[in-house]
Amino acid sequence: MTERRREVDDLRRQMSEADAEIVRALERRARLARSIADLRGSGQAAASMFDGDAIETAVGGASEDLPPAAVRSVLREVHAATAPLEMPGKIAYPGQAGDFGHVAAMQQFGSAAHFSPAEDVAQAVEEVSRRRADLAVIPYESSTDGTAYESVVALLPTDLVLIARSEVSGALGLMAEPGAEAPFRRVYCSALHRLAARRFLSSLPAGCEVLEVASPAAAVQATRGNTETAAVVPEAFGVHAGLTVITASVGDRADLTLRYAVVSHRPAPRSGNDSTAFVFGVHDEPGALFDVLKHFAERGVSLRTIQSRPAPGERWTYLFFVEVSGHATDRSVVTAFEAIKRQTRFLKVLGSFPA
Repeated sequence: MTERRREVDDLRRQMSEADAEIVRALERRARLARSIADLRGSGQAAASMFDGDAIETAVGGASEDLPPAAVRSVLREVHAATAPLEMPGKIAYPGQAGDFGHVAAMQQFGSAAHFSPAEDVAQAVEEVSRRRADLAVIPYESSTDGTAYESVVALLPTDLVLIARSEVSGALGLMAEPGAEAPFRRVYCSALHRLAARRFLSSLPAGCEVLEVASPAAAVQATRGNTETAAVVPEAFGVHAGLTVITASVGDRADLTLRYAVVSHRPAPRSGNDSTAFVFGVHDEPGALFDVLKHFAERGVSLRTIQSRPAPGERWTYLFFVEVSGHATDRSVVTAFEAIKRQTRFLKVLGSFPA
């Protein structure tokens, strides 16, 4: 054995020892998460889980041996893996098992959490409002359609708040068992995804049968153990389920990116880099919108988003959805809200979350 080979083998041995240290550290974090759950008791959401400052502090303490983005990605996975231990409650999401809402919930809380599918956004929010679920993960924004206004409408009559936000790829993929190759005899997909990938599915060979199933999870299950079948499902869910991507981005909107928000009874603490979302309506007067927004500019608070939407149940009346920089407890944001209360006909703060 050459000297160089011995050095390589020694370095690999040290790497294995480092792996063992990582596992011991993960086990310690899991024990700490269980201790938090024991102290908190059942039925209480862990708002502290969304303190993004903890991850950023850890990233800031890393050396230059690893890129910050890589460290941040690993830590997010670690936090997601231990989150169910810290908060074993039920998490509602709208849509079917394996769809993008489910993917967003798994990304936020880890795949071992207790998830509960709801028929739509309103039902997911109601599950939390009636305390049949601890949290809900609901659509917040898409790269093509902007703010998910159905989520805003669902939150308006409640006391619930947004406490976190995550980004999910909206890509659908043609996916199959490892080793499978096209062409396939059958392709399974949900009715919704059949519509979303209409152009791709219409281009499949004539001998390929497209079959609708109840959900993306059912589509994945239908392909198990059969290399002659494939499924059109969210790529992130397919990979999680052990399938491989045969054709990526088969949806008609291939560049779609989705944002989901977490809904809770309890607000999130400051992270050091927050956004605050709110909805308001103005009186029908010249300059009314300007008179509201100027209070944020005067206090150095940046507007990240502003969109207008019809007010629920009111004809030709509009509400403005706004997202600003800062936490709802920051002095500049608090004083701005106090000022605009006197100038708006309606105002509701939807919550603050790490930007």
